[in-house]
Amino acid sequence: MKNFLCDFRFLLLLAAAAFIYIQIRLFATQSQYADRLADAIESENQCTSQLRSLIDQISLQQGQIETMKEQKEQLEQECGQLTCSRT
Repeated sequence: MKNFLCDFRFLLLLAAAAFIYIQIRLFATQSQYADRLADAIESENQCTSQLRSLIDQISLQQGQIETMKEQKEQLEQECGQLTCSRT
């Protein structure tokens, strides 16, 4: 009977050691995935920021294009008026 209790305690100790080892591995894996997730979120935020910056640049350039088109039309009208007044 005493031998059986000793074997039971030994098995219980082995089970506890295996449980602790598994918990440590799970924690390490969870930490690793958390770090990956944080990196992915940071990259996504950076991409979003760059995308917004590019959209702002495009909007600014479209505004400049419209202004230049208006200036071109105005210059063409002035040029046409100068041509007509010479004749």
